[in-house]
Amino acid sequence: MNRVEKRNRPPVSCESCRTRKLKCNRGSPCDTCIRRSKQASCQYAENAIRDKPKHTTGDRLQNLEKKVLELIQKEDKPEQYPSANTDRGILHPTGGEPKYVDSTHWLSILNDIQEVREQLSTQDEPDEIQVQPEVDLVFASQPASDILSFVPPRKVCDLLLSQYFNAKYMTLPIIHPTQFQREYEQFCQNPSKTPPLWIGLLFAILGLATTMRQLAGLPVETSAETFRIKTAQCLVAGKYSTPRAYTLETLILHLQSNYVRLADSNMNFWFLTGIAIRLAIQMGYHRGPRHHASIPPFDGEMRRRVWATIYQLDALLSFQMALPSMIPSDFCDAELPSNFIFSDFSPDTTSLPPSRPLSDDTPIIFTIVKSKVMTVFRRIVAHTQSLTIPPVETTILLDKEMRETYDSLPANFRMTTISRSFLDASYVIMERVCIELMYLKGIVVLHRRFLRNDNHHDGAGAIHGDFRRICVDAAMEILARQADLHQACLPGGQMHDDRWMITSLPAHDFLIAAMVVCLDLSTGVQSSAERASKLDALRTSRTVWMARENSREARTAVKTLGTMIRVIEGREDGVGGQVVEPVTQMIDGEEELDWALLDQYLQGNDGGFDQAEDPFVGLDWMA
Repeated sequence: MNRVEKRNRPPVSCESCRTRKLKCNRGSPCDTCIRRSKQASCQYAENAIRDKPKHTTGDRLQNLEKKVLELIQKEDKPEQYPSANTDRGILHPTGGEPKYVDSTHWLSILNDIQEVREQLSTQDEPDEIQVQPEVDLVFASQPASDILSFVPPRKVCDLLLSQYFNAKYMTLPIIHPTQFQREYEQFCQNPSKTPPLWIGLLFAILGLATTMRQLAGLPVETSAETFRIKTAQCLVAGKYSTPRAYTLETLILHLQSNYVRLADSNMNFWFLTGIAIRLAIQMGYHRGPRHHASIPPFDGEMRRRVWATIYQLDALLSFQMALPSMIPSDFCDAELPSNFIFSDFSPDTTSLPPSRPLSDDTPIIFTIVKSKVMTVFRRIVAHTQSLTIPPVETTILLDKEMRETYDSLPANFRMTTISRSFLDASYVIMERVCIELMYLKGIVVLHRRFLRNDNHHDGAGAIHGDFRRICVDAAMEILARQADLHQACLPGGQMHDDRWMITSLPAHDFLIAAMVVCLDLSTGVQSSAERASKLDALRTSRTVWMARENSREARTAVKTLGTMIRVIEGREDGVGGQVVEPVTQMIDGEEELDWALLDQYLQGNDGGFDQAEDPFVGLDWMA
């Protein structure tokens, strides 16, 4: 039997990087340990080689080719076929940050060759290769100049950061306060040594906190728009298009900051979300951290939180734009985050504790519960976007699954009327509303195709009639919730002081419900009582929309609902007069809505789009 000799090569990386298989620049401390706040544990073995090897690119390639040829010439071993797919891909270090490489990529195959992997682990990228500067297609018109001078004084920053991290609503749980506080202290001590992307993260948080203050009518010293511009500049300066620390968190908060300040949806949000999705996939966030031992427990939990947020953004914004989801769900296996409060884990955690029960109120619980409904909602949308007519049996199963999912949620996340929620804080009510709207919206979308009479040609009129009633009932519940929220936000109402929270709800959900009721009134046969109830709901909804200022979608809703109400009332009165409104083009001779034309009208493609409301105006997307 041949004896295998173990090679004892002197190590080149610090002990911490060697253990976690991370890239080490051999500094004292190294950059990786500094980024992970592990300077104290950055130690080297006594025989460690600290000087970088002097190899040219040609020498390295020749050496690698020789090793590969030697392996090929070895005696073949019997093939071992695994019982299941165990190819998980690899996290390849790139610029200090892991980059996900699928098992089909040549780098992943190369990683399976031990001799080659060891050779690569000791070498850095050649210095002689000069990368040509690339033109940024998103933030090209955002030159960075003297960014640090726009950071407010420490006192102002502390106030805004305190407001953000103590807020119960609109604060995404993707930034750990303990980790951020450590990095914030390091920034205050030496701002010039701080990575631009972390400074962008700081600007994004300051911008969100300022937006909260502005919506609540509180005074601010620096406008939220200034912080948004500086965030974009930091993203460009930090080369956000490559896998780097803080890239995803900064992009997500920058997107949120722009989203909450506008009354209407915007296609650019969808484009920016697409960038975040592709970066996340490139960095392996779509794969469960349990497959990669090199990811510390703390980082794995934070990665799950970031991915859950991106996953939800993709579903909501893609649906608003009437476009397919950008995330390939079949290739994702990242788990949901654990139900922790922030004190349950920290950057120093070596082993995560058991997850808390869903009955415990934590900063992440809303994301977890919402994800359960979101998963079914995504399947419903994919079902309705199918290029072939989906089978009725699948529709029934999805309807049942959505209802069972919602009914299984913790009781404190199932909606009751606001008048019966006087013991609950406003943010709790809003979280319930968000989940209920997604549930009802899923029911509406699932059955919307059965609203038209021409869907009864296959002889299944009875079951299609049931689906139609289910769809309309869900739409009426959405309109009832809209009226309920409007009443609570009036002077003297329970949520009047927190009425700014309502602006974060997507108007798209209420528009869909109103259009469904309009279509039902124009094509369906119902009793006088049913018709009167639906007309009252539309009148109330129109009143709510009239109260919203500076919203293009609100103006469109007022015109559309006003037209439909007059048409229905004119039909009841026997009046056939024409309504001279542009929106009447959406109603044909049989009073049926042209949904394609309506979607175009609602998205502002009729030429009435106000560029002044675009948060990305001035950005050269095609530079």
